Amino acid sequence: MGFEDVQSAHWSKLSDLIGERFGLSFPAERRDQLQRCIVALCKAFDFADVAACIERLVSAPLTEPLAQALAAELTVGETYFFREPAALAAFVDKIVPELIGVRSEGMQQLRILSAGCCTGEEAYSLAILLHQRWPELAGADVRILGVDLNASFLEQAKAGIYREWSFRATPKELKQRYFSRTRDGRYRVVPEIRRMVRFEQLNLADETYPSTGSGIYAMDVIFCRNVLMYFAPAQLRRAIGRLHAALTDGGWLIVSPSEASASLFAQFVHVYSAGAILFRRARSGAPCVPAPRVQRSPPTQSNSPKLRESSAPPQPPFRRAASSRPRVRARGRDVLAHAESLISRACYAEAAELLQSSDATRSSDKRGLELLVRALANLGSLDEAEVWCNRWIESDKLNASARYMRAVVLVELDRRAEARAALQHALYLEPGFELAHFTLGNLALRDGERELARRSFENALTLLRNRERDERLEDSGGMVVREMVELIGFVMQAEHMT
Repeated sequence: MGFEDVQSAHWSKLSDLIGERFGLSFPAERRDQLQRCIVALCKAFDFADVAACIERLVSAPLTEPLAQALAAELTVGETYFFREPAALAAFVDKIVPELIGVRSEGMQQLRILSAGCCTGEEAYSLAILLHQRWPELAGADVRILGVDLNASFLEQAKAGIYREWSFRATPKELKQRYFSRTRDGRYRVVPEIRRMVRFEQLNLADETYPSTGSGIYAMDVIFCRNVLMYFAPAQLRRAIGRLHAALTDGGWLIVSPSEASASLFAQFVHVYSAGAILFRRARSGAPCVPAPRVQRSPPTQSNSPKLRESSAPPQPPFRRAASSRPRVRARGRDVLAHAESLISRACYAEAAELLQSSDATRSSDKRGLELLVRALANLGSLDEAEVWCNRWIESDKLNASARYMRAVVLVELDRRAEARAALQHALYLEPGFELAHFTLGNLALRDGERELARRSFENALTLLRNRERDERLEDSGGMVVREMVELIGFVMQAEHMT
């Protein structure tokens, strides 16, 4: 029996079960991903067919092996060292110096949580940044805890051994200083950094934290990036409440740009700092208000590593082409569908390899070129992404999305003038391109052109308000329209543009 034999009620029960047990949301539009998980479970546990597998999941309590396997299939494992540098720069240049300044003499332990730590790259990145900037804090003064639902991810994190693809945003000097080469060509985190980090299994949907037993309490900083976007709505607000309770007074919560919703984080003080939106638990006696405010630190000479800064404020990455997909022969359709599936699961290297060896890109198929650019950009292969983006533009000169993608790649390459020209070309071709207006505003704000930034943000808001509030913006990092409207409003208020 196949998926077509599974009743809709069973899919709903399965989605409800996953939401209750793991906090994860799998609505109808994510059915394909859920189906892939079920196929994997069928093979691992020898179910007769997918219908039998789903029936078992929804009709009886989950055994621990089945629960662990289901968790492993449901969770996303895409991460790398020094991801989202704007947030890391705020951590190194603003948050930690302030924490050290407050405690100064007789400083207690600095307690940091990497929630949804995946295979450990984020937790080790934080340890490396602290060790490099403040070597005197290493050892007993710093405690970094990484937690994740997926037990197999945690085993990899504890081993601390990584392949080349985990270093696509890592400065060369840090890779040489903090990793040793293994015999099989991989890289192992050096012992002095591994001693600063420990890993534990935790379901963020559980009510077992904050508590001394979980080790999650009185945290100074919590990184919870690219995790909450997968939560079911009811579980999401409860998880945010537990994270708030797990922070010490004045502690910081850092989420990804696409998760930075003013309404969801209303119990926090909102801080906009150097391209990152941060959330802070109010100090005792201080009002905790949702209205955003700007906290600017005086310029300091930073000794932190040169991580590529994203434009301020954060920007969504890519938008799919508005034009209809070209007709391709059956084999081409199979390749494109498979590549799109790989990209949706963050298997960017596999998607890029598939597309580069296919007829789709060799024949300058527009959809194939778009997918290849997206895969390469997410891999961090920016120079190569630009080459293929130029080929896409050459094959479809009137496609605004191709110009927008090129602009995003150029921003990451810190070629801002060229990026702005590409955005202006995209807007000439498609004046109603919301993300292009927003990104142009980002660049203008970063370059000190406040009037252009204000006009660009207002243009984006005008266009977004004509769309359904809960309509998802494609390739915006998971944002829906109302969240993008909130984000732009937040930035404009923080920059005194309203």
